[in-house]
Amino acid sequence: AFRTAPGAALETLLGILPLHINIKCKAISTAFRLASIGLWNNNNIKTIVSEEIFKNRDYWKNSDNMIPKFCFEHSFETIIKSRENVTQNDYKQTKNETIWFTDGSKSIINTAIGIFNAEFHVNLSVNVGNEASIFQAEIKAIELCAIECLKVVERDRQIVICTDSQAALKALRNAKVNSKTVWSCLENLQKLGTQNDIRLIWVPGHSGIKGNEKADELAKAKVNTQVTDIILPITQTKVKDHIKKISLKLHKESWKKVEGQRTAKLLLKAPNAKRAKSLLMTSQENVKLLTRMITG
Repeated sequence: AFRTAPGAALETLLGILPLHINIKCKAISTAFRLASIGLWNNNNIKTIVSEEIFKNRDYWKNSDNMIPKFCFEHSFETIIKSRENVTQNDYKQTKNETIWFTDGSKSIINTAIGIFNAEFHVNLSVNVGNEASIFQAEIKAIELCAIECLKVVERDRQIVICTDSQAALKALRNAKVNSKTVWSCLENLQKLGTQNDIRLIWVPGHSGIKGNEKADELAKAKVNTQVTDIILPITQTKVKDHIKKISLKLHKESWKKVEGQRTAKLLLKAPNAKRAKSLLMTSQENVKLLTRMITG
């Protein structure tokens, strides 16, 4: 662009938030984070931040975010082999060992989890609602599996819990935890691990391993049902998506209020991320021409 090109038109063209809107959205994001850990004080001041906090209480009253907690000693082992080194024998039950399989599934309707164990005839399907992420579903599946083990498995057994989520295993073996869902799962695994030898093993999804396929079937059996069995906390990703929508709305309103720039307003009705990405993928010469035409 020429250095005289109007900044507001370039921001709309490239989907870049104007500074004043960016500041508002950062403030809203910080307010939600503080509210989720009980440190937000509204003080009855009417601002865009307080309005968003008031309108969207679920985002912080039932937030998955928490003040970080630490666990330096785990009473279980996590094993993640490379796909090339995995064999069917890794998931076959041996003497004094019981093998469990967990899985999560998500559709446009809902999210669900499945837990399978052949020895104790466990075939569990649980709907965790459409607000839950697939990561939360995988973590909750491991937690419910641990709870089920506490009910049916005798002490001093070798318990193997198989999941196809590497993200879940890595989160559980971290020392620092800032998710309520992960912490709750960790507490139940620690409790189970004081009585038994626990291993959490990664299993490649859709690779013909019967237990994993059975857990996947159980999860999918509940994923399209409307009845929610367990409501999980709202993730930070959901909050970020909400704030992104606010920022887009404010940007559209701001662009409409900009005075002049008739040519740009005819061609740019609103910010558009896809258009910006497409523009920046063209040649430099084309970008120059398009930018100059659009901004007049």
